[in-house]
Amino acid sequence: MNASVIYIQEALRDQIIGTITGIDEDGYSLTVRTWDNKVYNVDYETSTKASKFESGGEKVKIGFSKLAITDRIVAYGLSDNKENTITAVRLTIFGMSPTKPSIEPTTAGSPSANTR
Repeated sequence: MNASVIYIQEALRDQIIGTITGIDEDGYSLTVRTWDNKVYNVDYETSTKASKFESGGEKVKIGFSKLAITDRIVAYGLSDNKENTITAVRLTIFGMSPTKPSIEPTTAGSPSANTR
């Protein structure tokens, strides 16, 4: 192995899926509300990797300044000692649904629906 630095990362234990309801630009943290109305704080570090799926389906890297209230988010990270707080290792933001979906709707049933 010819690596000059080897970084061993602890397994990501926590995942939060929800909507950004608050952004602390000075503290680099987010408030995220999950579908079951739980509220979490997500700390955004300089090492956090963030990306966003655009409306066309492409995934692009983004920074903290591109995050917005009402963005749908999946945050992966490690629990902090504070209650309901994680330090984000990776964030994924889901944009709007594609304007031109590649799947065409059909009224025909599936083959298994027609068998008895």
